[in-house]
Amino acid sequence: MPSFYDALNVSSSAAEAELRSAYRRQALATHPDKGGTPEAFRLVVTAFETLTDPVRRAAYDLQLRHARAVPKERRVATGPAGPAAKRTRTSGETSKRAPKKAKREDGHATRSTPGGPSAGAEPPEECKDNVAWVQELLKLSQVALRARLQAMTEEVLRRLLEFLESCDQSALATVGPSCSAGSAGSAGSAGSGSACSSSESEELSEAEPAEPLLAICAADADEEANEVNEGEARNCDQSGERKLLRGICRNKRDSSYQASVYFKGVGAYSQSTVDLNKIIDLHISLVRMRQRFYEHLAAGRSCREALSDAVTEMHSNRAASQSSAIRIRFCCRCTTNNSNRRLDLEELFPIWESELANKAKLQEERQQRHSQMQAARQAEKQEEEARKRKEAAQRHRERQERRQEKLQTAEERKLLREARRREREARAEARQQRKAAARARKLKFLHQEVQNMLQRLCVQRARVLQKAFGVKVLPEGLVLGKVPGVQGAHVCAQLRLQNGSLCNGPLRKDLSLARSDFRELSVLQRRKGDEALHVELQRRELEAMTTFFMSGMAA
Repeated sequence: MPSFYDALNVSSSAAEAELRSAYRRQALATHPDKGGTPEAFRLVVTAFETLTDPVRRAAYDLQLRHARAVPKERRVATGPAGPAAKRTRTSGETSKRAPKKAKREDGHATRSTPGGPSAGAEPPEECKDNVAWVQELLKLSQVALRARLQAMTEEVLRRLLEFLESCDQSALATVGPSCSAGSAGSAGSAGSGSACSSSESEELSEAEPAEPLLAICAADADEEANEVNEGEARNCDQSGERKLLRGICRNKRDSSYQASVYFKGVGAYSQSTVDLNKIIDLHISLVRMRQRFYEHLAAGRSCREALSDAVTEMHSNRAASQSSAIRIRFCCRCTTNNSNRRLDLEELFPIWESELANKAKLQEERQQRHSQMQAARQAEKQEEEARKRKEAAQRHRERQERRQEKLQTAEERKLLREARRREREARAEARQQRKAAARARKLKFLHQEVQNMLQRLCVQRARVLQKAFGVKVLPEGLVLGKVPGVQGAHVCAQLRLQNGSLCNGPLRKDLSLARSDFRELSVLQRRKGDEALHVELQRRELEAMTTFFMSGMAA
C-alpha cells in the first residue's frame, strides 16, 4: 500500500497549502461516487488528517523513515553475499582443478621421458667430478672400496690422487654423503607444501519490504484512550464496540454529503450538501479547527476558550477567503464502563476540565515517581559502580598474581629449554666430531689405497716394459696398448689435439716403429693440422691391422 505522501501525490516537504490542494484533488478523484474506491478514499482522508497535524506528521515521518531504512539495510547486508559466494566457490574449484592439471602434465612428461636418454644412467668415468668420486667412494665399505679402485683406469686414479693431495684435510672432512639430508628436506617440504580449505558462504534471503505505515500517532496517549481515531473505516474490535466511519459521509436518503471530525468525545458536523467539492472544503476547515483546538490546549487555554477560539478562527478564515459559511453541530457523548450517554456541550466542559486536572495530577505523580526512581537508580548505580570497582580491583590483583605465576613458569621453562638445547647441541657436536673423525679415517684409507694401487700399476708396467722392450720407462709420447686376441705388449704413439683431447697411433710391437710414428705424426700435425693427422692415423691403422692379419695368417 502507498504511503500518505503517495496517497496525496505530494512530496515529503509539502506545506499545508499544498496538502489542502492535494486533498481536494485526490478526494474528488478517489471518492466512490467519482469512480474511486472506499479504501482509496479512506486512505486520502487519513493522510490529510495526519499530515496537517505537525505532531502526528513528525511521528509518522519518523516511523516511515525507520520502515524504509530497515529493508534497505537488510538488502545491503545480504546483496553481495550471492556473488561473493559464487566467487569463493569459483576460486575454490580452480584451486582444486589446478593440482589435477599439474598431475596430468607431470604424468604426460613422465610418459614421454623414456623416449630420450635415461636420467639415471651413470656417466663415463672420465666425465665424473673428483668430489663426486670422493662422495661415492666414502659411502662404500673397505672391501667394496678396494674393488671399485681396481676397476678404475690409471688416469682416473691419478686425478683422484692429485685431488686428495691438493685439497685441505678440513675441506675433505666436510665432504660426505648429503643425499639423505637433502631427500629428507625435500620430503618435508613436499609434505607441508599444500593445504587448501574451502569455506561455504551462506546466502541470506532478502526481507520483504515493510508495508507503508497507516497508523496515526496521536499527540497524547491519554487523549487517544478516550477518543476514536479519525479518517478511517472502523470495524468491530475484539470487545464488540462499533467503530464508525469518519471524515466525509454520504446520506443515502437524499444523496447528500456531510463532513465531520471528532476530538475528545465531541463530534463536529457540518451542514449537508450535494456538492462534493464544497463538502471537501468544509472538511478541510473542520480539520483545521480541530488542529487549532489542540494547539490552544497545549498553550494553556481552558477547554471552553480553546474550542471557542478555534471555531471563531475558522469562521473568520472562511469569511476572509469569501467561502460559504459553515454551520457546525456538536454531538457529545460521555462513555463510562457501564453507559454511553449523550451530553450537552456545556455539560462536557466540566468533564474536560476535570480530565485535564486529573491528567495534570497524574503527570505530577508520574514526575514524582520518576524522580524517586531516578534517585533510587542513581543510588543503585553508585552501589553497582562501587561493587564493580571492588571486583575490578580484586580481578586486577588476581591477574597480577597469575601474571607473576606465568612469568615464573615461563622463566623455568625457558631455563629448561636452554639446558635441553645445550645438551642437544653437545650431543650434536659430539656426533659431528665422530662423523668427522670417521670421514677423516676413511679419507686417509682412501688416499693410501689409491697410492698403493698406483704403485702396483707402475711396478707391473715396468716389468712389462722391461720384458717386452728392455726399458723400464717409455719415452715421451709413447703409451702401452693391447690388441684384442693377440699375446704380448704393444706400444703406440699418443698425441694431443688442439682441442685438448688425446689420440693414439697404430699399435706396434717394435719400440722404434712407435718412436718413428710419434716423430712423423708430430711433424705432420705441426705442418698440416689435426685433419691431416686424422687421415694419416686412419691410413697407418689400416696398414698395421693388415700387417697383424698377415702375420697371423703366416703363423
